[in-house]
Formats: sequence, C-alpha cells, structure tokens
Amino acid sequence: METTAHNQRRKSLVLLAWCLLFLLAWSLWLWQLDFSDLTFDETATYSVAHRPFLEILSYLREAVREHPPVYYLLLHAWTLAAGTGEFSMRFFSVGAGMVGLALTGRLARLALNRPAGALTLLPALLLVTVPGLAYYVRSARMYSLGVVWTLLSAILFLRDWLPAKEWPRRVAIAGLVTVHFLALFTHYYLLLFILVQPLVLLIARRWQPFLAWCGGHIIPALAGLAWLWLSPGLRMTAGSLIPHFALDAPGSLQVLRLLGNILFSPVQGVSFSLLYQLLALIGGGLLFALYHRREVGVWLTLTLVLPPALAYVLPHPPQPRFLIFLIPPAALALAFLCMAPLRLAKHHRDDDRWLARCASFGLALLGVGLLATSGLYDVISYERSNYGRVLETIQAHARPGDAMLFYGPWQRVQFKYYDPGDMPPRTSLPRRAPPHLDPDEAEPVLESLMPKYDRLWVLPAAVDDVDPAHFVEGWLRAHAHRVWSTPYFSLYLPPLPSDAPSRPAQVTFGDA
Repeated sequence: METTAHNQRRKSLVLLAWCLLFLLAWSLWLWQLDFSDLTFDETATYSVAHRPFLEILSYLREAVREHPPVYYLLLHAWTLAAGTGEFSMRFFSVGAGMVGLALTGRLARLALNRPAGALTLLPALLLVTVPGLAYYVRSARMYSLGVVWTLLSAILFLRDWLPAKEWPRRVAIAGLVTVHFLALFTHYYLLLFILVQPLVLLIARRWQPFLAWCGGHIIPALAGLAWLWLSPGLRMTAGSLIPHFALDAPGSLQVLRLLGNILFSPVQGVSFSLLYQLLALIGGGLLFALYHRREVGVWLTLTLVLPPALAYVLPHPPQPRFLIFLIPPAALALAFLCMAPLRLAKHHRDDDRWLARCASFGLALLGVGLLATSGLYDVISYERSNYGRVLETIQAHARPGDAMLFYGPWQRVQFKYYDPGDMPPRTSLPRRAPPHLDPDEAEPVLESLMPKYDRLWVLPAAVDDVDPAHFVEGWLRAHAHRVWSTPYFSLYLPPLPSDAPSRPAQVTFGDA
C-alpha cells in the first residue's frame, strides 16, 4: 500500500512539474509575440501561405531557392481559422514548439531508459531556457515544425528500430517513412538528420533493420525525385549548387560561431567562454551515453556531429536557423551527464547516493543557469523588424510629388503585407537580386528620379548583399541633399537649379 501511494504521489508530482514547465514555456514564448513587425522571411511566409491550396504548390514549383510545401499548406489551413496577423502567424510556430517539448520528454524516457521523472523532464526544461530555440520558435517560419518531425523520427527510431534485431514491424516502417516524408517536404536540411539513422544501424550491426530502412525509404526518395522533376525552380536551385560543393574543412572559429548562434541566437553576440563550458558539458554527456548505453550514445553523437559536418559540404555556409534540430539532442546529452552520478552511485551506500543526487542536481542547475543567463530575456524582447511602423511614418510625412526608392532586394514582399495605402510611387534598385547591383544600370534610374520628384524616400534593406560598394548611397550623397536620416530610411531633396535665386549670407568667417 505504501509503495502504491508513493508511486501515485510521485506521478502526481511529475505531472504537476510538467504542467508548470508548459506554463513557463507558454508564458515565455508568447510574451510580446507581436511586439515586432514581421521580418522579410516572415512576410515571405505570408506571401506563399495566403494563396489558395493549389496555387501554393504551383508557386513553389516555379520559385527558386524556396522551401517545400508542407509547412505552407499547414499554415494556410491555420490562417483560414486564425487570420494572418503577426500574432496568429507566429502562434502556429509556438504551438509546434510546445508539441516539441512534450516529445522531448518522451525521447528522454527512451534514451535514458528511465520512467517519467525529474531526469526525463530535464531536457525539456533545458529547451525552454535555450535562447536560440526561443528566438526561432517565435518566428513565423518552418523551423519549430522541423524540430517536431526530427523528435518524432528520433522517438520512432529509438523505440522500434535500434533495439530490433529482426525485421521491424510494418507499422514501424510506415510510421518512420511517413514522418521522414513530412520532414523532407518541410525543409530540405532535415535530410541531414535523417541520414544519421542508416549509419547508426550499420555501426550497430542491425542488418535486417538497415535493409528495411533502405527499402522503406525508396518511397520518400521517389517522391523527392518526382518533386524535383516537376519543379523547374528547384531544378535551377540544385543546378546552381551542385558544381560548387565545398571540400575544404571549415575553420574552428567558423564552427564555434555557428554553434554559438544556434544556442544563443543570431541576435546575441557569441560568448565563447560560455560556449566552451556548454560544449564541455555536452561532450561529457556524450561520453557517458557511449559508456552507459553504447548504441544510443552512438546515435546521439552522430546526430550532433554529422549534420553540421555535412552542412559545411554544401556551397553556402550553413545558417543556424536550418540546424536548430540539434538543440534537443544537445539537451539530451546534458541530461545524460546529470544522470551519470546517479548511475555510478547506484550500488553504493545511502550516503553516497545522497551525494550523487546533489551532484546531479548541481549539474542540472549549472546547465539551466548557463543557458538562461546567456541572453534569454534579450532574445524574447528583441525587435526583429519595424517595417510597418517605418511605412506609417513615411505615410504621415509624405507630400504630393514624393517618391520611394526600395534600396535593396525583395522589399515589395514586406511592402505588400504592410502597405498602409496612399503611398508615393515606388522604384526598386536593383530591380532583381542576385546578381549584385550594376552601377551602369542604376545611375540612369537615379538620374531620372531626382528631377522628376520633389523628394525621395530611400528604404535600405540587405544593402551589403546586393550593393557592397554602396554605389547608390554614394551617388545620392553627391547629387542630392539628405535632410532626414535614420537607420531605416532617409529623405533626400534634389539639388537646387543653377539659376535658383540666392543672396549673400553676409557672414564673416575667421578672426573678427
């Protein structure tokens, strides 16, 4: 009876802890969710997802450097019910992040081979405190949905595939293949996570599961090839990337910056001393995982090492947002480290086990503290964009005879979302990007704008990417008068004509 009552009380405490954790995550991730305007990438999400269902597929087939359709189709269904405001679009990603927290607890139970308790709760608690995850889970993009697919994949793999020495059940094959199909058609980078699994099966000598894995994944592979064949834009993207695969190893500083931006978000400067401490803790957790549960440790180690290594083979340097699926495995490695004292003291005296519990608690507190103090508040209070407010400012001060110059690529996507109406006529330089702005093409456009309009509002965006020499800015400074300058826009007046009336200032300069 006492044991039954103790177990029931323990389950109630674990359930209460999970409820408090969900409440904490919900509060943090929803706090001031619509404080910032949508970024360019987020308005690009709206630009795709607000279209009719079939038009989304048609657009993605033709578009160059676009993502696959699963996220956009799901968001389209969501926005039909919830609208397309900043809060509702980002809320979908936060919801996916909450699902990811629950899945992290299930993954921890499988990986640590422990019943529900404090240790299986720890990886989810660590996720809530990671600034990088808080940044991306609050973005109207597909990154948190990608985390959900990778967690589901890991759960199915550790439950049905890695322990199996015979052929997996048909339902196990169908489940994993379906999740990988959804993952591949959510973001192409998730393929890097998927490719770890057959390698782990080979290392573990799971020959029949390996053959079943390869055979089952013929279906998503054929689906991917069919999508490639049907998509001219994707073929153009692939054709531009294949000749430029990188074979040179990245520098250590480059890798550290990538890992720092994944953990701390790109809006925080990378604290290398803090990063070294976290990497040391994660490394210790991987070593204990390899010692305590060798096959799970091999999977966990390769999951954290292989995807970023493969990402550096691609022609473009890997972006942190494409690799945030590495954060839950890193949290799981920290949980392994916290379990180490308990496991090592399992057959020791009660006093030693009490010390082991204190050591585990101290390691958990250290991991949570290092992450929570690395800029979590700064990330959730960071203003990503104020584009809508900039347009409202211009609208309030615009006059007849004004014009607008979009200086930088693709601003029309953001403008379409935030257009307040009654705005001056608009011109873009460069008209398309890439390639870089051509001064010979830009100069005639600028020469035609200045005499035609009374004032010119200039809105810069990603200027370093398309006009690294800042030709347009230099031309305007030489041929016009800048009368209002902010980091987000500038206002220029054309030069006075040579026959404009003037009078002497009657001011003497120098010694009186």
